[in-house]
Amino acid sequence: MPFLSVTFACHLGAFQSLVADSAEAADRGTKKIVAGKPIYKAKSHEAWRDKGRVVGAVRDCPGCEVKALNAKTKKAVKSFTMKRGDKAYELQWLQPGKYILLVTAAGYEAIDVHNLVVKAKHDLHVNIEFEGQR
Repeated sequence: MPFLSVTFACHLGAFQSLVADSAEAADRGTKKIVAGKPIYKAKSHEAWRDKGRVVGAVRDCPGCEVKALNAKTKKAVKSFTMKRGDKAYELQWLQPGKYILLVTAAGYEAIDVHNLVVKAKHDLHVNIEFEGQR
């Protein structure tokens, strides 16, 4: 499987097409958290030879918790707490394997992104957007 090498800035443009039903969700008064398509980026530094990380840009963050859960045990392996207005998260030094990304925030439906595969020497970019902030 080929890996995509995309700069972090390119991901921000993808937020415009993340959710087709955002106007419908706003009409219903629900607040949703939306995750973008996972994208891999290779890391060349030797420090990452046995580890990987999950990172991403965040849009309209009201304050939230981002967790990497072991896909088999469903237990949190790493977590990252974000304050209102934070623009990015990082879950680093993860063992290669399958994970679930869980994002929770007060007043929002939680989102869990399944089947994420962390690879050694790679960043896995998963961008997050909070709908209903505006």
